[in-house]
Amino acid sequence: MSVKSHFELWNECCAELRKLIGDEAFGFAFADVISYSLEDGVLSLKVPSETYGMMIDRQYAAPLKEAILKVYGSLNDLRWIYPSAQPKAPAKEPEKAPANSTGAPTKQSKPFYSNLNPKFSLDNYLRSDCNKVACEIVNAIIERPKQPTFNPFYVFGPTGCGKTHLLQGMGLKLAEGNPGKRVLYIPARDFQGQYTAAESPGGNINQFFSFYQSIDVLIVDDIQELSGKAKTQNAFFNIFNHLYLNNHTVVFSSDRAPADIVSFEDRLLGRLRQGAVVEMQKPDLNLRREVLRLRARENGMPLSDDVIEYVAGNITESIRELDGVMLSMRAQNTFRNKEINLDLAREVVNNSVRVSKKVFNFDFIADKVCEYYEIENTVLFSKSRKREISDARQIVAYLAKKYTDMPLTAIASCLNRDHSTVIYSINNITKRLGVDKKLQEEISSIEQLMLG
Repeated sequence: MSVKSHFELWNECCAELRKLIGDEAFGFAFADVISYSLEDGVLSLKVPSETYGMMIDRQYAAPLKEAILKVYGSLNDLRWIYPSAQPKAPAKEPEKAPANSTGAPTKQSKPFYSNLNPKFSLDNYLRSDCNKVACEIVNAIIERPKQPTFNPFYVFGPTGCGKTHLLQGMGLKLAEGNPGKRVLYIPARDFQGQYTAAESPGGNINQFFSFYQSIDVLIVDDIQELSGKAKTQNAFFNIFNHLYLNNHTVVFSSDRAPADIVSFEDRLLGRLRQGAVVEMQKPDLNLRREVLRLRARENGMPLSDDVIEYVAGNITESIRELDGVMLSMRAQNTFRNKEINLDLAREVVNNSVRVSKKVFNFDFIADKVCEYYEIENTVLFSKSRKREISDARQIVAYLAKKYTDMPLTAIASCLNRDHSTVIYSINNITKRLGVDKKLQEEISSIEQLMLG
């Protein structure tokens, strides 16, 4: 009996995955996955980017593990192979960013490889107050990509608020509306890997620069990943200058504001914030409801209003968490034949996050902070700059952002402060929580008061 190749085994694994997650989900998540090698019990799968592999790990780890166990048996490890990590780029692929061992781009006759995922279309991107400004700027860039007003464009916000989807959707629209234009989406970590390969012995740094300077629209995701990478920052600074001076579009995303990025050269930080800088907030309640309705339609899952309200009211941090809950309910329905109802929603949500027992508002949070520090509410909203009053005020801003759907402008208004002061307050408390044990204990005690 002949031994099956790793290609044949992966094909069998794909067949199992189709059974587990359905054709639609398989087409989205696994259609672009290729078996790279199977050696010493280590299965290496090639994906378009590191972000793509992370997406599969996040959303499809359980069915992938089940399919692998059935086809391969026990493996020692599963590894994702993506462009910047590949020892050698295949000979017959469309032109793409530097990805082989030399770091040199290869110019071929096939279409330019943009690294954009068709799933992240603007057609299925939901809008609400939490992302309204960012969406409006994206629309303006699509309509007039060479308009300097929003170039560069820097959007920041917490993980899972929809930054990647929005920017990839913009890239897809620009590529569709401008045939022949070179639109490239690249995670900053992949850019770092490509630069390192190009600079290494046998690399071709000139071709690396030549490739990136030829891009018409460059979208860099998670730019904060270049923190502390001085040589890569210098290379990127030169690429940015070339693109900007030639009126090409440059777009960045990050999980923090430019002012909060550490270990960055001042001149590069200056470039990041010289255009439009916009914050995207955690998904608000309305957006969370709409995401659940959309996912239900996409997956053919019946969701009653009480299930939508319960999940949307308790999963508040990110869209990815909502997707995880939907996937879990679908799995319980498919494999355990459980009805998708409020009881199942409670079970899945309780296994996913700690469910808040109360709905908090600004006044309640302010009252609890003042109660803890034994100060009058009126002092909190005064112009006093005493350390204990200032700290209490900043903690109110931090907790209001954490526990409510209030936009920062509303928090600022309630505190009788301006928008920038509230941003500073929240960032300051967030930083201090990482190193200040006393502050950690104080906020933990206040949260216990809130939870009652």
